Amino acid sequence: MIRMRQPLLDDRTLINLVQSELIPHTSFSMTETELTQDVMTRLRRGTTFVLSPTHQHPPLGYIHVMIHGKLLYIDMLAISASYQRQGYGASLLQAGENYARSRGCKQAKLLVDEGNKKALLFYHRYGYRTVKHWPDTHYYELFKML
Repeated sequence: MIRMRQPLLDDRTLINLVQSELIPHTSFSMTETELTQDVMTRLRRGTTFVLSPTHQHPPLGYIHVMIHGKLLYIDMLAISASYQRQGYGASLLQAGENYARSRGCKQAKLLVDEGNKKALLFYHRYGYRTVKHWPDTHYYELFKML
């Protein structure tokens, strides 16, 4: 099931997912404290949908999005390694896009770390196109009309 984030139940798991599934693909390094503070700050600024077996179970994955006018910004999407390639990422992406459409968004944008080739392929499969490469920060910018 996909549900809204429950901070007390979910946040530690969300931070762990960033640590295990996103950080290995980035060129930036952070201490555990810095990572926790960064993720918590980001989670407070947007909307997070989590994939969970029930309302009371910790997440198996999540998508965190922010809306800026008519633009959806996908900030983070992570799935536990043992649940990848089973359609859960697509379900979370669809939940984020549907949420944005319901709020009048017409476009979606996200950044993918240079080293995260699996993520690039995933987003391309769902209609996102690479529009820019930022070599100094090691990101690709992706875009899609909603």
